[in-house]
Amino acid sequence: MKIGMNMLLWTNHVTEQHFGIVDDLKKTGYDGIELFFGEGSEKYYSELGNHFSGMDMGVTGVASLSAEENIASPDKKVREAGLERLKWSIDMGAAANAEVLCGPFHSTFALFTRKPPTPRKEME
Repeated sequence: MKIGMNMLLWTNHVTEQHFGIVDDLKKTGYDGIELFFGEGSEKYYSELGNHFSGMDMGVTGVASLSAEENIASPDKKVREAGLERLKWSIDMGAAANAEVLCGPFHSTFALFTRKPPTPRKEME
């Protein structure tokens, strides 16, 4: 069994200044870390992934969607933006050598309409 630690406990954007934390996690016996895919380029995630692979730390990734990227939205443009964000997250995960990508990405995290359920309408 492998055990990892989510870097969101310290930051939503891991940089070199956080490498000491990952070193300590490795010394403590953790097998990997989870990175939040929030911002950054393919080069940025590739450099992180290479660094952590070099110290034998596995990487998993977590992605989420904003209200403007909600793939459960009735608005086609919002759903399309969500699909693009998910594709970007998959690409960043590949760059970071992530073994797993998790979410919440079925819809926007903590977005509630505060309305009771309504009959299903066909989406655009």
